[in-house]
Amino acid sequence: DFLKNTLPIVLTEPMMDLLDSGLYYMYGRDKSLRPLMMFCPKVITSLKIELEEAMMATHFVAQYVIQHKMYAGKVENWLTILDLGKLGMTSLPKKWIMSFVKNFNHNYYQRNCGMFLLNVSWGVNAMWAIVKPFVHPTTREKLTFEKTNSSKFEIFILLSSFLEKIKTL
Repeated sequence: DFLKNTLPIVLTEPMMDLLDSGLYYMYGRDKSLRPLMMFCPKVITSLKIELEEAMMATHFVAQYVIQHKMYAGKVENWLTILDLGKLGMTSLPKKWIMSFVKNFNHNYYQRNCGMFLLNVSWGVNAMWAIVKPFVHPTTREKLTFEKTNSSKFEIFILLSSFLEKIKTL
C-alpha cells in the first residue's frame, strides 16, 4: 500500500545530501551475489533532516536495488551491514532506527536475510545480552554483533563466517 502510493520516488535536494553523506547504500555483493546494504545511523546525528525525507531516501535506494540488482529466482534478498560507529545508547537515534526497522519489515518483508552490526558500543552490546533470550532463535541467528572498529577489508573477512552461518537457515 505504502509503496504503491509513493512510487516513483523523486529525490529532493535534502534527500540527495543524506544519501551522499552515506546513510544507506549498496556496498557490494556477498558470495551468493546478494547485495550488501550499508546503513550508517551516525549520519543522522550530524544532519538536520526530517524523518520522512530520510525514510523516502532509503526507500529510493531499496527500490533501486530491487529493480536493478535483484534477479528473480536467483537473488531476491540482501544482507544489511549496520555500522553503529560506536554510538552509545543515549546518542543512538532510537526513534529513527525503530522507524526504519518497522517500515522496512513491513514494506520489504523477507528481503533482509541477515544483519551484521559493526562498531557496537559496550552499552548496545549489554542491552543485546539482556534482550537476546527473548528473541526468537531464527532471528538471533540472523544477527551478528561486532565490537571492533573494522576496516572495509576486515568486514568481508568477518562476513564470511556469518554468511556460512546464514546459509543453513
